[in-house]
Amino acid sequence: MPYANNALFALAKKEARRIMRRWQQKGFTPQAWFTYHLYYKAPDLIGPIICHSLNIPYIVAEASWAEKRASGGWALYHQEVAKGLALASKVICINPVDKLALTAFYAQQPQHDSPLVSLNTFIDDLPNTDKISPSSVISTRTELAEKYDLDSRLPWLITIAMMRSGDKHSSYQQLSSVVDLLQQPYQLLIIGDGVMQAEVQGLFAPYKQVKFAGAVENNQIRQLLPHFELLLWPAINEALGMIFLEAQQAGVAVVAGDQGGVSSIVRNNVTGILVDAYKRD
Repeated sequence: MPYANNALFALAKKEARRIMRRWQQKGFTPQAWFTYHLYYKAPDLIGPIICHSLNIPYIVAEASWAEKRASGGWALYHQEVAKGLALASKVICINPVDKLALTAFYAQQPQHDSPLVSLNTFIDDLPNTDKISPSSVISTRTELAEKYDLDSRLPWLITIAMMRSGDKHSSYQQLSSVVDLLQQPYQLLIIGDGVMQAEVQGLFAPYKQVKFAGAVENNQIRQLLPHFELLLWPAINEALGMIFLEAQQAGVAVVAGDQGGVSSIVRNNVTGILVDAYKRD
């Protein structure tokens, strides 16, 4: 496991000095430093140095705080996250679960008011069809059925997720354990690829109603989503899941595991159904 090491800290200081020297040569003075996704495996080792040196605001989005990392192999990185959070003038929270831990962190920091700011998850654009080649445009359900070997007479379900080890593979395992429990005939199209592709496909080998599309560009995904009735994903240990927003934007109902911040973007029994990610019934 790539635990923290002192060599990386020294390299970060060197890089911070290089960046500031380059800015000085170009006559550039930044107004703030912005860091995305600050957490114990990915502390910002450069931004705080620059902010201290230039006396500019430090702004963070999607930070998370895990007190249990105060000891063990990640302890040094954990300390750097604490330094970054203590320095930050604003910490933008998207996942409400992260905000709970961050609120507890700042409650123990008496030197200033909490910098936490909530931001609702959103999609600010529609699919850019200009970036889709004419040969890949799917305009009808019939064309989609032919391309992915789907039966157009049955309800269509869709799953879109990378195929990698850990939580993603666990979600696929859970999904495979429930597909045969559906009583009504259906077709399920799974979009995604990755290092666990063979293993994931093996999970669904007994189910002829499950089809695989491989990797599909995001613009094409958002183009084909409206042709489906339901998006399925257990979302085990999922932070949010942007695909749930994209499905709702396309008018597709969602059945998702009630994990992490999923409930903040899927309204149960309104835009979808949230279930226990680990139950089979």
